[in-house]
Amino acid sequence: MARICLVGLGLIGGSLYTALAGHHDLIGVDLDPAVLKLAKERGMEATKDLKVGVEGADLVIVAVPLGKIPLVFKQLAPLIKPGTLVTDVGSVKGTIVRAAAPLFSEGTFVGGHPMAGTEQRGLSNADPKLFEGRTYVLTPTSDAERKAGERVQELLAPLNARFVEMEPAAHDLAVAYTSHMPFLMATSVARIAQGATKDVPDLPLVAAAGFRDTTRLAMSNPTLGADICMANREALLHAIAAMRYQLSQFEIMLQNEITVGLEGLFAGVGKWREDLKL
Repeated sequence: MARICLVGLGLIGGSLYTALAGHHDLIGVDLDPAVLKLAKERGMEATKDLKVGVEGADLVIVAVPLGKIPLVFKQLAPLIKPGTLVTDVGSVKGTIVRAAAPLFSEGTFVGGHPMAGTEQRGLSNADPKLFEGRTYVLTPTSDAERKAGERVQELLAPLNARFVEMEPAAHDLAVAYTSHMPFLMATSVARIAQGATKDVPDLPLVAAAGFRDTTRLAMSNPTLGADICMANREALLHAIAAMRYQLSQFEIMLQNEITVGLEGLFAGVGKWREDLKL
């Protein structure tokens, strides 16, 4: 049984804690008194003192919002003893890996990203089954980090996640298309509908399953969403350009009444999406 410190007890940190409970010796670190109170009510060991949390840890998982991760790294680095591993759960890896490089000795840190977020937030929504069957990306950039990643996988085996390795840049481009762009599109669809209510006040009455499913991500944490978009803006701009082109193709087909083109596109993309078996 290893000692694992979870820095940040929000949705992801709290879910990691509950999923690993009974498998490892755990402690959470959070500065929010309300979060600490809730954690202790749920029988979780928790403290606001980072030094106390890190003491004796075999693995430290930084699960704070993306924009705060570099600062936590700086606070954490002097406290890390030889043999302790550090990872994070940030959804953008390039900036995080670069922030960690000068602070931790070789083979101490390996970037991580569990692909298991929801529009929910906070410890109150922690789910021990959140990671089951989900992809958990690790982004080692050296053989030493790859070895650290193997140990992280061993320690996190109780999550029942599917671990994969990716280069940080490849990860960031991939999630720009599969995670961050969907967030922007969900927000855009909801924003357009919100504006349309000026002309069609009854619009919410016909907002059913399609609208609900398409716009679910628009209810995500706005601060986290903004941090993610800015941190991954270069890759996200590529995705936006691709979306702009695709919308222009829809516009051309509609203007010219190219029904066959629309049907063919819908069929081909629908088959590809079905084959993903998500």
